[in-house]
Amino acid sequence: MGLIVQHDDIIALLKKLNIYNGDELIIYATLKTSKPFYVKMNYLNLDKYIVQGVWLAVSKEDVKFLTVSQLGKLHKEVITIPHEDISDFNVKKNLLLYTISITDWQKNIVQFKVASKVFGNKKHHADFIELINQTKE
Repeated sequence: MGLIVQHDDIIALLKKLNIYNGDELIIYATLKTSKPFYVKMNYLNLDKYIVQGVWLAVSKEDVKFLTVSQLGKLHKEVITIPHEDISDFNVKKNLLLYTISITDWQKNIVQFKVASKVFGNKKHHADFIELINQTKE
């Protein structure tokens, strides 16, 4: 593993945990807040993590959250939320960045900032463009 987590590293972890669907779009995002990383949304309870970012693995079946430590290492725990537990998933363009908003049926919202490109990971951009195209449909 290099300085930046690569898609192959994430796919290998998902396969090792036996939760890889094969159609995941893998996107790097940061929580859209200056507070410590805390979110409670049904399955998603990341209050024990104080992290700089998260890799989202979005598939047709679910959204997986792979948290990253401040040193850029993947945590081994992956949180999975099935799509039937998500009432809204959208991507919105802001001035310089994009915002991914995920809302559950209890109206809990988590928002992430996303750049269209991540230095050191070329596959992120292709997956991000595909995700934007899928959310427009």
